[in-house]
Amino acid sequence: MLSLIILNMLWLHLSWHDIQSTGGLKIGTPHRNAKGAIFLPIECDISGTKTVTEKPVGINSGVVVRKVVAKIRKKQIHIWIVGTLAHGRYESAVCPEVKLGSIEPGEYEIFYNSPDNSEVSLGTTIILAPTSAVSK
Repeated sequence: MLSLIILNMLWLHLSWHDIQSTGGLKIGTPHRNAKGAIFLPIECDISGTKTVTEKPVGINSGVVVRKVVAKIRKKQIHIWIVGTLAHGRYESAVCPEVKLGSIEPGEYEIFYNSPDNSEVSLGTTIILAPTSAVSK
């Protein structure tokens, strides 16, 4: 039990260098679920066994994704990946999509934030306004 508690306390805010050295990261097209929440797909595998945007130069055999964090600041989306040692419910090196919640429609610039507070621009995305179905 104590070892599980210690493992749950171990986490690592992955740097942009970490992401690039294990295969890179690609942003997908945002989508809205039935309840109106917006999700941003992220293609990234921190195991170092898959090329996403870069050829991997390192392998992370025991580090997996704990969560992907997103913070919205004006018309910017800042994301970063938190890793942990593989255990229990944390077993995947593949990033899940990140929930952005309910944000205003418009164009947003996306950044990856490293632990040293440096930012890398990942491009822009458009958040569309919700559509209302018209029944005939």
